[in-house]
Amino acid sequence: MYKRQVIADEAAHLAAAGFSAVWLPPPSDAVDRNGYLPRDLMCFDSHFGTEAELRAAVGALRRHGVKPIADAVVNHRCATAQVSRRGR
Repeated sequence: MYKRQVIADEAAHLAAAGFSAVWLPPPSDAVDRNGYLPRDLMCFDSHFGTEAELRAAVGALRRHGVKPIADAVVNHRCATAQVSRRGR
């Protein structure tokens, strides 16, 4: 399983290799393993790691002059619970 700590650990190497930006997958909790069906846009613990690991990765990239680019998917929402609309 891929973890965000890889990005934090490799930030210096990415900068030295000439990368000026790094794309990060959608960070929120999601139904889809890739993050494209978010359940909770404010929960940053996902298949890719924890919120703390995300913050560490973003901080490491910034310290080395590499811009993190977040992939935000706000129009593909999934509910945490389903409610019937019958009887309204």
